Amino acid sequence: MIEERDLVLSNGIHCIADIHSELYARLKKESQAVTPWVYQKQYGKFVTYFVAVIIFLSLIKKLAFMYYDSSEEFLPEKKNSPTTPSVFLARIMTKLVAFNRYICYRKFPTLIFSYLGIPTSVGTFLVVMATTLYTLLYCFVPHPFYRPCAGFGSPPLSVRAGIMAISLVSFVFSLSGKINVIGWLVGLSYEKINIYHQWASILCLFFSWVHVIPFLRQARHEGGYERMHQRWKASDMWRSGVPPILFLNLLWLSSLPIARRHFYEIFLQLHWILAVGFYISLFYHVYPELNSHMYLVATIVVWFAQLFYRLAVKGCLRPGRSFMASTIANVSIVGEGCVELIVKDVEMAYSPGQHIFVRTIDKGIISNHPFSIFPSAKYPGGIKMLIRAQKGFSKRLYESNDDMKKILIDGPYGGIERDIRSFTNVYLICSGSGISTCLPFLQKYGPILHKTNLEVITLDWVVRHREDISWIRDEMCTLSNNLRQLFLDGKIVVRIYVCSDSTVPGIIKTFPQTIDTASDQSDLAKREKDTEFGQDDTESNSTFDKSNNEYKGLITIIPSKPDLNQVINDYQIGFRNCFICSGSDSLRYTVGNSVAGLQAKVFSNKNVEECYLHSESFGY
Repeated sequence: MIEERDLVLSNGIHCIADIHSELYARLKKESQAVTPWVYQKQYGKFVTYFVAVIIFLSLIKKLAFMYYDSSEEFLPEKKNSPTTPSVFLARIMTKLVAFNRYICYRKFPTLIFSYLGIPTSVGTFLVVMATTLYTLLYCFVPHPFYRPCAGFGSPPLSVRAGIMAISLVSFVFSLSGKINVIGWLVGLSYEKINIYHQWASILCLFFSWVHVIPFLRQARHEGGYERMHQRWKASDMWRSGVPPILFLNLLWLSSLPIARRHFYEIFLQLHWILAVGFYISLFYHVYPELNSHMYLVATIVVWFAQLFYRLAVKGCLRPGRSFMASTIANVSIVGEGCVELIVKDVEMAYSPGQHIFVRTIDKGIISNHPFSIFPSAKYPGGIKMLIRAQKGFSKRLYESNDDMKKILIDGPYGGIERDIRSFTNVYLICSGSGISTCLPFLQKYGPILHKTNLEVITLDWVVRHREDISWIRDEMCTLSNNLRQLFLDGKIVVRIYVCSDSTVPGIIKTFPQTIDTASDQSDLAKREKDTEFGQDDTESNSTFDKSNNEYKGLITIIPSKPDLNQVINDYQIGFRNCFICSGSDSLRYTVGNSVAGLQAKVFSNKNVEECYLHSESFGY
C-alpha cells in the first residue's frame, strides 16, 4: 500500500488520491502553461550557442595569426619605421595578445592538478570554468525546479539538465577524434583539445545525474519507495535511462587520471567500447522526446566523417597505400631504457613536431601508441622514433630481442600551428626523449635559416646520462657537417645538460675555447682528456666522442642540472620569439611560467613583438 504523505496542495488537491479529478486536470494544464514542455528545448540550443561562440572567437584568432605570420608589414627590418595608425593599432594588439599569453601560459602546480584531472594551464582553466559557470547558472537559476505533483509532468530541473547533457554529448564525441572539426577550426591539434573533451564529459555526467535525481526524489516524496517501484514498472523511460548513465559512469571511472596512468592500455581498449554502448543506449532512451535525438544524429554524422577522413588521409586508406598495409621498423637499444625505431621508407608528408600512432602486428594490435618522429640521418627518407621504456607496450618492446617489427602507422598528427619562418628567434627546450619533438625543427629550418626571418635557433636539451646523447648521434653529426659555419657564427646554439654529472668534477665543455697562451692550451688539452665526459664516465662515452669529432666547436656539454628559469631569462630575446618545449611535466611547468613572465618584455620593449610558446604533450 502506498505510504500516505502530507502532499496536499493549497487548494486541497492530493497528488495521488485526486489524480482523476477535474481540478487536478486543470492544475496540471496551468502548470504546463507556466513551464511548457516544449519550451525546455531552448536549454540545449543555448548551450550549443555558447560553445559555438567560443569556437568562433578561436577561429578569428587562428585566422588573425595566419595573416600575421604571412604579413610583411611588421617584419624586423621595418620595426623602426615611422609611426603610423596601423603600426599603433598593431602595438595595441600585440600587448593584448601578450596579456592573454601571460594568463594562458601560466601553470598551476602540475602534480596536484593533473591527478585531479583539472587543467594545469591557467588560460584553459578559465575557459573551462567560464563554461562550467554558464551551464550551472543556466540550469539552476530558472525556476521552478519541480512541478506541484509528479503527474503534472517531468520536473523542469530534470528536463533542462537532461537536454543540456545531450547537447554536450555532441561536443564530447566531436572532440574525441584524432581528427576533429573543432580542432581544425580553432587551430589546435587533438592532444591540446583533449582537455576540453574530458571536461565536457564531466559536465555531461554531472547534468545526467541532475536529470535523474529530481525524478527519484519527487516519486519518493509522493509515495515512498513503493511509488518509485510503481514508476519503474510503469515507465519505459525510467528503465531505458539506466544503461546510458551506467555506461557514462563507467567511462568516467575508467578515465580518472590514476586509472589512465596505471592501466593505460586497458583504458584505451575499454574507452571506445563503453562509448559505443553509451551512445546506443542514450539514443534509445531519448528518441523522440523533444527532438533531442537530433543532437545524437548530428554527433554520429560528424564522428563518422572525422573517422573516414582519418582513415582516408592519415591511415590505411590514404592514396598510394594498400589497405591495412604494414611496414617494417628496425628496432635497436640505444641506451639504458631507450629503444630506437627506424622506418626506412615512409610515404607520408609530415612537419616538425608531429607524431604518429604505432600498432605492432602481434597480440597488442589493438593498442595504439603515439611517438614523435624526426628524419633519420642514417636512412634518408626514413623516420626515427625514440621510445623510453616505462611499462606496457614500451617495456615489452625494450625487453624483446627483435631486430625488426611489423607495424601499422597512423598519422601524422599534432605539430605547431604557427609558421616558424615568421619568427626571428626559435628556442627549443626539451628533456629526455622530448628531443624527438624539438630536433626536427633544427633539421628543417637550420639549412634554410638565411632564407627566412630566422636569426638564431637555440636548442637546450636535458638528459639524465651522457650515454643519452648518442640517441641522436647520427643526426647531430649530419647537422654539424652541413651547418658548421652557422654553429660557429652562433646562429645555431646547442647545449646539452647532463644531470647525472652534477656531482662529478668537470668543466663546461665548449668548443672552440679562447686560448691565449701555449701553456693554457696545454693545460686545456689535459683537462679535456681527463674530464671531457667526467672522469668516472670516460669509457662509456669514448666511442661517442672519438667517432664524432665534428661536434667539437659546435655544441656545449654542461655537466649539471640546469635552472631552466634562469636559462630562459638569459636568452637574448629577439623581435619575434618562438619557444618550443617537450619533456617532463616539471619542464613544461617551468617553461610555461617562464615564458609567461617574458610577456613583460612585449610591454616594455618596442623591439620585442611577441613571445609565443608551443608545448608538446600528447596522450591522454
